[in-house]
Amino acid sequence: MDKDTFQRGAAVFASGYIHRLLETIYNQLMDLPFMARLKTANLGSKYAVEAILYALTAFAEKRMADTSPLGLLIKTVLMDAAPEIAARLLRDARADLGSAATASQQPDQSIASRILALGDAELLRLLLSIEGMDASTRAKFLAFAQKASDSELLRFVSLTAEQRKSLLGMHGDPQAEAGATSLKSFMKDFWVVAQAGGQKTAEVSLPILSRYLVVILEVLKTSATLLAVALVVCTASTLFGRWSLFALVLGLLGVSAALAYIGRQTQKSWLSVAGIVSGAVMALLAMLVASGYPDAVFGIAVFFLVGLPMLAIVAVLIPATTASEILRNIFPDAHRTLVRAFQMLLAALVGVVFSSMILLIFPPQTPVAFLFIVPSVLVTAVAVGVGLSRIGPEAVFRTPVILGLGAVTLVAMGLMSMPNLRQAMRKLPARMDVTLVAAPTPVTFATSNDIDFVATKDGEVRIWYAERADGGYDLFRSEGVGPYYAKDGRRLNKADNDSIRLKIAASVDREAAAKADALRKTDLAATERKAEEKRRSDREATERAAALRQSEQERAEQGRLAAQRLAEQSKAAQVLADKERRAGYLYARGLPAKVDFVVSAATVARVPMDTFAAALVKYLVRRGKTASNIVLSPAFITAGAFDSFFAGRGGADLQDMPVSTMGSRLFLARISVNSVKPGMSAIGLLSASVVVAFSVLSSQDGSIVDGFELKAVGAGTSEADAISNALDRILGQLGEHGY
Repeated sequence: MDKDTFQRGAAVFASGYIHRLLETIYNQLMDLPFMARLKTANLGSKYAVEAILYALTAFAEKRMADTSPLGLLIKTVLMDAAPEIAARLLRDARADLGSAATASQQPDQSIASRILALGDAELLRLLLSIEGMDASTRAKFLAFAQKASDSELLRFVSLTAEQRKSLLGMHGDPQAEAGATSLKSFMKDFWVVAQAGGQKTAEVSLPILSRYLVVILEVLKTSATLLAVALVVCTASTLFGRWSLFALVLGLLGVSAALAYIGRQTQKSWLSVAGIVSGAVMALLAMLVASGYPDAVFGIAVFFLVGLPMLAIVAVLIPATTASEILRNIFPDAHRTLVRAFQMLLAALVGVVFSSMILLIFPPQTPVAFLFIVPSVLVTAVAVGVGLSRIGPEAVFRTPVILGLGAVTLVAMGLMSMPNLRQAMRKLPARMDVTLVAAPTPVTFATSNDIDFVATKDGEVRIWYAERADGGYDLFRSEGVGPYYAKDGRRLNKADNDSIRLKIAASVDREAAAKADALRKTDLAATERKAEEKRRSDREATERAAALRQSEQERAEQGRLAAQRLAEQSKAAQVLADKERRAGYLYARGLPAKVDFVVSAATVARVPMDTFAAALVKYLVRRGKTASNIVLSPAFITAGAFDSFFAGRGGADLQDMPVSTMGSRLFLARISVNSVKPGMSAIGLLSASVVVAFSVLSSQDGSIVDGFELKAVGAGTSEADAISNALDRILGQLGEHGY
């Protein structure tokens, strides 16, 4: 297993544990105030939020890269976030639907009678609470009271105002139930109309027709809203790029959610339905665009936002059409009218599906396509439906009007949706010459011996000719009796006699000789031209090589001079640096008199020991010698020259330093403290073990004249006293070495 495969597998493995850890965070997220309010929203709003989450997930899946293990880990976790949040958001809604499907039906009971059955205190408290409710909360309370038992209603009265509000907030929105009730009422009215038609009677109540009119108006308003959204989407799909269109669709998704919310707050069901339907369609379009299919937006939008509203209009017109036929007594049997109304709906559905598929295959390319295509689709579908409801089904496809409208629709869709076809049609020739026959095939021959004037099997003449103005002949191969024509309009003649065949053969030989001579001259000229070009290229190559050698010699000389100057400058800089360095090693440039020893002392860690050097000078003076410790500076020690001089490697520096004029020899002492520990004889005393290495050098060449090492142990109340006493003892041992 390679490294990359192992890392990606480890990323997927880690994402599983991260997913398990995030479940607690998801649960805590659902407890936030915003999510709690969202959980109490209606089912349509929750589905809209779920669609938004899935659209964002599709966008992230398309844009996020998973080439690295970290990117794969983050992408896997993000892909799982939206389903987890949506599942927790819809868990309560699905539980409510499940419990509603399995719960037993309670008998209808008057809400007022149940409230009046409460005690005086509970009744007064409940009435005061109802007076403080807004319209939405009061509707939720009525829905709750309709289903609650007497004990639950009494328990509700005992709660505080905030607790009641929270409890009602958890209760479902009664608008959905009202919508279901309206649908049931509509179906009941539809059945009444159908029964009336079956009984061949014109007695249909006015309230039923009034309710039909209300439903038709609601459907028309909803359809108008969806058509407006479709106009924006379809126009944008022809103008915008992929991601601009994606941003617009997400914006329209937010607008749809706002429409659903406004419809809920204002108790306008048609606005809520329009918002929910357009929101679902926008979520679908967002996923399509994010997945890389922006060309499908126009067709999908027309199908859902234009086709479905039109089908809804046709559907609500079915009972109205049946009722009008019954009232007008045009058809004795209303059942036939009802069947044809359903034919109208089916024809409209087929028209919408067909038109949407055409738009999906050939997406429009102009922003005004919506204004031409959609009205044509609507008119055609409605016209087909009306035609089906007025004539027999067997005569539908023979109706000139319907076929004409269908042709107009296809032409409009083709002109607006197929620019590639229009461009291909523009490239067709404007005029075709039908008098030119392409059957004869032009042929050429290298010599007259290659001409096959007649077929070997049947002796049929195969060569036709057309005479040129220069006396030559254009030859063609064809079989048949003619007449044949060349493409320039000349009539072709059959080479069917020896006279014309000899002329054609002579013409072919002359043209072959002329071509051979022209080819020979062309080859000779080409050979000469190539030779001249080769001579010129050789001459230019020689000149370039000479110029290149000259340039390389000049560059080499310039490089040598530059390197020489650089070496001289580096040497001068080194000499100056050495001079400044050696000057920094000296404190004094001269002494009143030349001494025997120039003294310097330091520790192993290159720390100057001026005190010991001064004590060494005093010791040497007491021994009858002259010495000085002010010649060499602390830089002599800290820069490392002390160590090189101590080892006898300072001759080069000494020759350029005036040390020999100030002293005969250099007396260098290097101090090393081995240990400092408490003494054994008395409490509070410290014992220090010190080693001093001495190196006596010649001031002329820096060579080692003498070298030795002394050890001593000193005691004292402090570490410094103990080391100082040890150094004093070492000074006392110098006499053993003649100093």
